[in-house]
Amino acid sequence: MVLASTLTVEVDSILSAADSAQQHDLETALSGLESLQSFDVNTQLLAETQAGKKIRKLTKHDDSSIAEAAKSLVAKWKECVRLEQEEHTKGTSGSMDGDEERNQGSNKRRKTEQQTAAEEQPSGQTEIKTESLDQLKAMLPRLDDAMRHKTALLMLEGLHKALQEGVEGDAVQTAADIEQAIFQQYGGVNANYKTKVRSLAFNMKDARNPDLRARVLDGEISGYVLVTLTSDELASNERRKENKEIRQHALREANPAGIKKATTDAFQ
Repeated sequence: MVLASTLTVEVDSILSAADSAQQHDLETALSGLESLQSFDVNTQLLAETQAGKKIRKLTKHDDSSIAEAAKSLVAKWKECVRLEQEEHTKGTSGSMDGDEERNQGSNKRRKTEQQTAAEEQPSGQTEIKTESLDQLKAMLPRLDDAMRHKTALLMLEGLHKALQEGVEGDAVQTAADIEQAIFQQYGGVNANYKTKVRSLAFNMKDARNPDLRARVLDGEISGYVLVTLTSDELASNERRKENKEIRQHALREANPAGIKKATTDAFQ
């Protein structure tokens, strides 16, 4: 398995070369995309490095060769993730029906992303029209544990709001990544896991916190970073301001002017 640092360096080098107007750099970017086809990746590695989201941006590159190479790579990585999730859920009751549902969901996602990549204008609104929350939920691979699956659904609800607000991204995959990150962070479904889920669900769906869900969906904040954020860091700017005012008020109540004066007089 390739190291996260190695994959990050390779992807960043490709993005840098693709931004250049020089033909030599464009050829370097194309060669880099082709070499990434041989990299062995998994869900955790892609979530940690955000490589898939970074490469996905190149699917709209002006150079058609780079755009096609990026599409091919993203499709391969998505298939790797699908197979990994399918292997994880194998053996559960009704697995044949689950496999069929996952395959249909994967095909729908690939079709939507191909349509998105073909559009020259931002296509967030197009995805909103074609994929309702119920449709996205149907695409989400079912996990063995009911609580874990419910967590992924809660994350998906918040991400769906971001789609409605015009943000582009793979809400289904991102929801699955977040749940996996929570699960790994707390070593299973326990009290800390449930507490973090409640905090994330509240903040991701908070009508006053569109910035958080947007940054998560577009890949600026990965699932593994999201689970490390404190309640204050997760809160909206408005809520943080309110919390600060509450703390300042509490300090004033705890330290009235009379007490301060008495303390000062004691040293005179």
